[in-house]
Amino acid sequence: MEFEPHPLLRDAHAMTLAGMLPRKWLDPSFAPLARGEPLHVRVDRETEVFVWVHRQPHDSDAPLAVLLHGLSGSAESRYIHGLGARLYARGFHVARMNMRNCGGSEHLSATFYCTAQSGDVFEVARAARERCDAPRVYVCGWSMGGNMVLKLAGELADQRPPWLAAVAAVSPALDLEAAQRSLDEVVSNEVYRRFFLGQMRDLIRRKEARWPGRYSSLGLERIETFRHWDERVTAPYFGFADAPDFYRRGAARSVFERICVPVCVVHAQDDPFVPFAPWHDPDLRPRARFEFHGPAFGGHCAFISSATGRERFWAEQRISDFFWREEAQREENAAVHV
Repeated sequence: MEFEPHPLLRDAHAMTLAGMLPRKWLDPSFAPLARGEPLHVRVDRETEVFVWVHRQPHDSDAPLAVLLHGLSGSAESRYIHGLGARLYARGFHVARMNMRNCGGSEHLSATFYCTAQSGDVFEVARAARERCDAPRVYVCGWSMGGNMVLKLAGELADQRPPWLAAVAAVSPALDLEAAQRSLDEVVSNEVYRRFFLGQMRDLIRRKEARWPGRYSSLGLERIETFRHWDERVTAPYFGFADAPDFYRRGAARSVFERICVPVCVVHAQDDPFVPFAPWHDPDLRPRARFEFHGPAFGGHCAFISSATGRERFWAEQRISDFFWREEAQREENAAVHV
């Protein structure tokens, strides 16, 4: 089904900002997931991440969907609840993952987060699969989380575990340098840049207060661009030589062609700050089956359509349908070989 934007949201910024509105305003029938079970997953010596797990009550053979938010989001982000509710209704277990420090989990980690930490996604998928006793795992990330999910799949390549069934991403920051330049250099993106940098400054200050001597907020107020932030904070704290080194090694683009599981990507051509341009590269294709949706409109992580009902949040429905078809195909193939 082609995407037809809501008639009041054909502007990319209006669409993006509308995506941040309470879900009930846009879909009065929406019912979020219930609370779920808390799960703490140790991802390194100093760090645990916090996950909400929603298990199907009577189906031990149900597959699991692991969902990951974007920058400044959490497991409570509207699109995480939206996609999670759809998949749970279709019989999937659901794990809503918080990145390090997100969703009220700052006390669980002496470190903070960046988009290069694809290994965290793997550890959460493995732990949540064990909790649910799920035979297969499907993983979807949004924006920064989309980069992490695609990067993980590319890094695993043909060494992926047999339980990793498929991955998906919505508005993924596949090319970090392109996204940095868009946020820093496009005048209309100043509001996003100031918001994200403000959120990250506040996080560093809180980490400094909790772990004195490990972090320094000195001079952070003078950082006004993502390039400066990545030189001053990201690169030194995460072991990169400099910002360009982070952009190269932290991005999924460099390993995308190695992905060996089915992939679905949804990315709007009018995304205001994560450029669509990389998808014009004809060589940017994974080894496995690739479903790509690149509508002219949609903004960043929004995709609010003119339709009502389940198609109102168009990207969520595309990912839900993709995972559902992949699972149905696997069940069909298994039945043929019995």
